[in-house]
Amino acid sequence: MTVVEGTSLALHCNTMGSPAPTLTWLKDGELAGSITAGKLSVLEILEITPQQTGQYRCLAENEHGRASASLNITVEYGPVLLEESKCTVVREGVQCVCVAVGNPEPTIEFYLPDLNITINETNNRFNFYAHTDGHTSTAMIKLREKGERADNSGPAVNVHCSMYNIYGRESVLLELQQESEFKIFIFALTVLLDFPFSITLSFLFYFLGSILLYTNIK
Repeated sequence: MTVVEGTSLALHCNTMGSPAPTLTWLKDGELAGSITAGKLSVLEILEITPQQTGQYRCLAENEHGRASASLNITVEYGPVLLEESKCTVVREGVQCVCVAVGNPEPTIEFYLPDLNITINETNNRFNFYAHTDGHTSTAMIKLREKGERADNSGPAVNVHCSMYNIYGRESVLLELQQESEFKIFIFALTVLLDFPFSITLSFLFYFLGSILLYTNIK
């Protein structure tokens, strides 16, 4: 069964047995509702969300055995922008990445309002790349020129990510992030032991993390 996000459902499970069976609702193998005893159990899902996509199973059990019936539910929804979407200043210019999820998977385009053009393929001025993995779509554009603001306050970037499927369209101005300049710090730590040698540890630290460079034993 395929439903649209926001739809409300009522799943009915009817059984027969003596003694009256115990009825349990499961979603993907996990308990999804209350456990009841009787001939009928109803599982209500109000304003269904994409996270509620899955297999729903009604399990009936009594002392003589068990029986079950299942239903697969797929939730379709409009495109949603993911937080890793951004523009970054790189040596070659500006690189913008747009990542969105949706069902069906969204189509992504870039819109440059300053030039009044929409980019959805590579041309002589812009490199465009798009990839789909399941319900996730990723698109990247590389601008070969950074541009300058009139007040010389930094690179001028005005790139909109436009994503759409049959359930809607959304356009978002991508945030510009400067390329990180890594700072290097080196320090040495000498550990004196009761043995006739010492251990010197040298570390190389980057601004956003650290790596062990080498260990010398003297």
